[in-house]
Amino acid sequence: MLNSEASNPINLNSENRSDAFGQNQFVCTAALVAKSVIRYNPRGLPIIEFEIEHKSEQIEANSTRVVVCAIKAIAMGVVCEQVQKVELGEFRVWSGFLAQRSVKSNSLRFHVNSLT
Repeated sequence: MLNSEASNPINLNSENRSDAFGQNQFVCTAALVAKSVIRYNPRGLPIIEFEIEHKSEQIEANSTRVVVCAIKAIAMGVVCEQVQKVELGEFRVWSGFLAQRSVKSNSLRFHVNSLT
């Protein structure tokens, strides 16, 4: 079980704001397995939600571990249009950051900033 203090949100007041932020970068090679139709936010920015699936072998505690995971993701703007052109089943390198799905949710979503 996790320490309950770890689940409390960080206090982001102006006194400690610069110390509260750290690095948040996520890069993953994965196949596109599902995607929504493009929608637009109130500012007119295109948004697409999608899911990618990653499979690999990783070393953990000197043992090989097979990793298979599905990751919920979102892309906006120019990257949204790039994701729309990717065919289902196509592998890409996805780069971006992780963030809460919403203010009321603790689940994470991958915000993709680029793909190659």
